Amino acid sequence: MKPFTPCLSPQFAGFLIVLGLAPSPLPAELVCVGEMMEMAKPVIALMNREFRPFTVPDLKALMRKPTIATKPDALAEAAEMVADWMKAIRSNAKSRVEVITVPNKKGDGQSAPYVCGQWIQDPKLPTVLLYAHLDVVDVKAENWRTDPFEPVEARGRIFGRGATDNKSGVIIFLAALRAMAAQGNFPVNIKFIVEAEEEIGSPNFATFAKLHPHKIKADSVLIADAGSRFKGRPTLMVSTRGGVVLDVKLSALQNGVHNGIFGGAAANPALGITHLLASLHDHRQNILVAGLAETALPITADDRTRMAEQNIDPGQVGRNAKMLPGVELAGNGQHPLFAIGRNAAIHYTPVVYSEPALTTIPASASTKILVRIPIGMEPGKTFELMKKHLQANVPLGMKLQVVDAGGGALPWSTPLDSPAILTASDIYSRVYGNRTTHLYNEGGGLPLLTIIEAINGKAAPVLIYGADEPGNNLHGNNESLSIEKLRKNVAATLYFMAALGQLPR
Repeated sequence: MKPFTPCLSPQFAGFLIVLGLAPSPLPAELVCVGEMMEMAKPVIALMNREFRPFTVPDLKALMRKPTIATKPDALAEAAEMVADWMKAIRSNAKSRVEVITVPNKKGDGQSAPYVCGQWIQDPKLPTVLLYAHLDVVDVKAENWRTDPFEPVEARGRIFGRGATDNKSGVIIFLAALRAMAAQGNFPVNIKFIVEAEEEIGSPNFATFAKLHPHKIKADSVLIADAGSRFKGRPTLMVSTRGGVVLDVKLSALQNGVHNGIFGGAAANPALGITHLLASLHDHRQNILVAGLAETALPITADDRTRMAEQNIDPGQVGRNAKMLPGVELAGNGQHPLFAIGRNAAIHYTPVVYSEPALTTIPASASTKILVRIPIGMEPGKTFELMKKHLQANVPLGMKLQVVDAGGGALPWSTPLDSPAILTASDIYSRVYGNRTTHLYNEGGGLPLLTIIEAINGKAAPVLIYGADEPGNNLHGNNESLSIEKLRKNVAATLYFMAALGQLPR
């Protein structure tokens, strides 16, 4: 793929003049990304001056709130803190900040809070939606070297739960908005949503979107809830897998029986479900489910060229996963990043027996199966393929029950040759000292992407990036964040917003 350096029309002069970055009038010739970044240096310099005294302390303050789903008071306090920071952003734009809840999915109360801010500089300008979340996964404090909710700064890093996922995202946007507001005006109109339920699957985001679509409606979207899959490499997420969850139960007896008396004769669901699960893959963990294995996105010559240009060592994927010495990568030999982002994947929880004693043949055995699905598949079709395969592999006439456990999500992708992705790739590369930007097919899922896309349309660009990288250990013990990477992402956000304001609508 040829390098792309987009040039912006003379109308871009208006943005530069509004921010005080260029004299009026500008020359009539086109302004390209390199010139834009040069002209934006005053805003970047301001951000850098304020980064230490404001941004880092704000991140630490937010990290001190134990914002896990089981602590609604902490979620509410953190939401109010973020709302206060939003209200303190002063500019010539017309602003509004609200903390909103919606009826929860269970129907017995309200959702966790959504913090919603908007800054309308000029109705004629394009609008950029910013999204991040402030909730975190739970911790086992005894496994941490430090208090998970008392941030510690050491060796250029900040340690504590939420440092990366995703309080860094909240702070990246707040820091960028503060730097722009200090110039008096915004280059675009801004909408900012901070969620507090992402780590439990955003169960109420669809309701929020239905009740408040105007808060999501925008010309483009920035999501700071990802990061680099290789250390020191700028990365944009360009697709996610969808998913479906199945509840599987295999029964053979009316009640558990002694395996010393009946073992070897009575049908054993514990062995039967092991057989079922083993039938899903071959010895190299390639999927054997008819119709599902064939859903992998085809790998084109352009894909292989792009992967070669990004120069990513396949072995690095295994090292990032901390695979033990001598253990081989799964799959059929394709580059592991293609396997992660473009193939289906099946995982299941530990099997639960109706009677767990070692000396008992259980009456039934149960598990949950998660199937991650690539672009082109949908949850309902995947469920039927899995159910058909499991029914065909039931041993000894045992009774199988397969139920859709809910939570199905559609996959999502954005065109790699869109002006937004090409422009952002160029910008991010420059921010990282001209390192090639890695366009990443994410193996996980973000259900809210298809909800946002339904409101804004497929043509609205979505840029997904952030401060994660190998070694940050998000969701694990001793989570941490590189302060320098945080700073780079604030700078990139400023450039992204400036460029998105000038792309065709």
